[in-house]
Amino acid sequence: EGTEGAGCSPEYQGVVGLAAQSMNEALSCRQVCGHPKRCQKPWLVRTHFGDMVQHLRKVKGVGDDAVRRLPADVMKVVGLEEDDDSAVLFKKPREYWGLLEMAEYGGLVPPRLPLDLKFPRGGAGEAAGAGNLPGTGLAGGGATHARYEEVANEIMKLRLQKSQHEELRAQLHRAEGQLRRLSPHTVFQLRSYLEQHLKDAGLASQLQEAIVGLLQCLCAVCRVDVQGNSPEALLSSARKLLRDPHSFTSKLCNMPTVTSEEAQGLAPFLVSGQQYKRVREKEVNECYEAFHSWLSSFYLFSSIADQVAPASEALERQEWLMRRLTGQADDPPR
Repeated sequence: EGTEGAGCSPEYQGVVGLAAQSMNEALSCRQVCGHPKRCQKPWLVRTHFGDMVQHLRKVKGVGDDAVRRLPADVMKVVGLEEDDDSAVLFKKPREYWGLLEMAEYGGLVPPRLPLDLKFPRGGAGEAAGAGNLPGTGLAGGGATHARYEEVANEIMKLRLQKSQHEELRAQLHRAEGQLRRLSPHTVFQLRSYLEQHLKDAGLASQLQEAIVGLLQCLCAVCRVDVQGNSPEALLSSARKLLRDPHSFTSKLCNMPTVTSEEAQGLAPFLVSGQQYKRVREKEVNECYEAFHSWLSSFYLFSSIADQVAPASEALERQEWLMRRLTGQADDPPR
């Protein structure tokens, strides 16, 4: 076939023969996993002819016109019609695999992504003769692979976000555990300490700003009004806040999270430079540490609490979409 002279060129005949042999071997190959090279028997021959064709263009008597006829000539030698668009490779990866992909598929290392080399029957990838992308089990071309990468990146971001939410929740649970270890007697001693200092004008001036700030934050969370910063107002608020030492810590542990806007009021105290200095009364020190730790954890989790459910739902949708892209789709998430 081809133009006069080109069909007689041994170089042209050699390229056509090699291409036809490669296609015949690929068509008869029954391997599920492997590059077309692995189907070449009894000899290993080239399966990419780009460089050969480039050389062929320079051969005297061949030229570009004959090269344009090369696919039709190869199809004729193989025994296929020129416009036959049948798939040549079914369920085969169409790209070279690197060492990492081969190690993953061989089970030598845990896979980074789900490995599934099966196409859905009748899918667009199979009809077009496309193969799976290495390490993904994903059929299709560049656009599909780009979509796969987009979904995979979104899943990783959402998983990171979910892990951060879980860590903040766990931090709050640890702080609640510290609260539960406070005895009613310890809380009662804190109330007595506050009353002793706030009732006496001389002692009130010596009350640490860190303790005053802690009292105000606890009142804000428990929705106890503080009528000013005078010792009398603080004393009244402290009595309302700690009137039941036996149940106070349980009340805090069962406190529902507030909105992120409401939580903002705690931030000035939590980031202030007020350093707490330990006092002689060890019960006061224990209460300050436990309440401060709980307030910090409560603030952090409240700041993101309204994001937890949407992020979890978004992750579920993206993971379902990933299963769909890899042919493992189940019922869509509700």
